[in-house]
Amino acid sequence: MSSSRLVRLLFLPATLLVSSDSRPQQPFDLDPSFRTEIDTWYVSSVAPLPDGRIFLSGQIRFPGDQIGSFRAGAMVLPNGQRDTSFPNFPYTIGGGKITPWNNQYYVASQQLVHRLTVDCLIDPSFIMMNNGPYFSSLQGGDYHVYPDGRVLMGGVHELRDSIRGFEDLYCLIWFSNTGYLDTTKTHRTCAGSLDFFQELPNGQFIGSLGNPPNTASWEGQPTGSNVIRFNADGEWDPSFQANVWWGTAYCFLPLPDGRVYAGGSFRISSLPNDTLHLVRFMPDGSLDPTFYNTARYRAPSMNNMQGAGGLVRSIMALPDGRLAVTGQFDHVDGNTRGCIALVDSNGTLLDDHFTGGG
Repeated sequence: MSSSRLVRLLFLPATLLVSSDSRPQQPFDLDPSFRTEIDTWYVSSVAPLPDGRIFLSGQIRFPGDQIGSFRAGAMVLPNGQRDTSFPNFPYTIGGGKITPWNNQYYVASQQLVHRLTVDCLIDPSFIMMNNGPYFSSLQGGDYHVYPDGRVLMGGVHELRDSIRGFEDLYCLIWFSNTGYLDTTKTHRTCAGSLDFFQELPNGQFIGSLGNPPNTASWEGQPTGSNVIRFNADGEWDPSFQANVWWGTAYCFLPLPDGRVYAGGSFRISSLPNDTLHLVRFMPDGSLDPTFYNTARYRAPSMNNMQGAGGLVRSIMALPDGRLAVTGQFDHVDGNTRGCIALVDSNGTLLDDHFTGGG
């Protein structure tokens, strides 16, 4: 996938918000008044600010930047041009998911999470997590921000809290709203790492474990699936059995009735020869039989993908129930799509928008 295509797709929601053209536009038309100068590599997350500027997180290089160095965070003006008044972020701050919080922001930064001010500068009231006495970061993962500013972080990391008996590698860890390890919580272990997870409407979480096939476990208990559900306190919920024995779910979109969309590249026990990319799970973890779970998202022309397999990395629900699906693919069921596709609520590919190669 070219970096220019990736940037255009990731900016899609933002361009709709910051258009300065007063003429009416059709939904999802590109706004020609918004253009960035990003050379390479990628933008992983965007946060539109109230003043029309957009904070970017990723590995970003503008014309004139030193070759081989990247900005983990950058700011662009409402027209997409770089805000030269914004300070250069070090590579270690930013790069991953941005989460708005009150009038501030959290951002994933390699193995850690940082809190930013309203102007997207480092908030000194939230410490660098490794500065705490009990925590050492290893492999970054997803994170969740609570309303009071506490952070729940995945990945796999080392704890050294001998007082409370947490001395090992943990994949679900709580932090206070000042960045210190929350010593009131029971941190959780797993085989491998907890790479992606999402809060559900009932307060539980659904997540995807990163580990070799058929080795998934949580707190030493075999889960039978890389995709699991756990309670608000981190305890595994065995009543949800997705039976994902290989691969990763990169994103989730919960529904109020307990069903959950999941995107990625994975296989389940009941369809051992099918690689699935966009599915809808029932509340018990089984596949929703009313959803087109076996749509083929393929990437035969992408040099960075092994074979012809594709990945679904994000799912956005539109108000009418349709889904905008993005990721690393250029064909859906044989139809050309440039890394973005529109499907109906049951997973059937639509020709309303995003047809062709993008």
